[in-house]
Amino acid sequence: MKLTLTRADEDELILRCRDPDAPHIRALLALLGGAQRKIPARDGDQLRLLAPADVLYAEAVERHTFLYTQDAVFETPLTLAALEQLSLLRCAKSAVVRVDAIAALQSKGDGRILATLKNGEQLYISRRYAAALRRALLGTPSA
Repeated sequence: MKLTLTRADEDELILRCRDPDAPHIRALLALLGGAQRKIPARDGDQLRLLAPADVLYAEAVERHTFLYTQDAVFETPLTLAALEQLSLLRCAKSAVVRVDAIAALQSKGDGRILATLKNGEQLYISRRYAAALRRALLGTPSA
C-alpha cells in the first residue's frame, strides 16, 4: 500500500483502492468514521446508543436484528448489511461478528469454524464466510 501526504488549504482525504471491501481498507474507514457512529438499540422501552466496539455480534431472527454485548442483548432497527458497514464481519447468512471480539477459533470437519467470543459465547462461522474471516484475521486483501 502506498501512502502520500501533502499539505493543502483545506482538509480532504481521498482514498484510492483496488478493493474497498478489503479488511485493511474497512478497518481504516471504521477508524476514520466509525468511531463517531452509534448504533440505535432498544432495551425494553428505552432507546440506547451503543458504540460499535461494544457489540460482540449480531444476528437476525424472524425479521428482527439483535445485538449482543458483553452482558446484554438489544434489538436494533438496523439490518446486518448496515452493521457490516460499521466494521462487523459477516460470518453467516443471519449473523455478523466483531473480529476483535473473537477469543479462540476451532476448525470443524465440515468446513465451518467455531468461534469462541471474549464473553464465552460460541458462534459458528459458515463455510461461505470462513475465507473472509481468515483474510480479516491475517489483514490480507480480498481475493
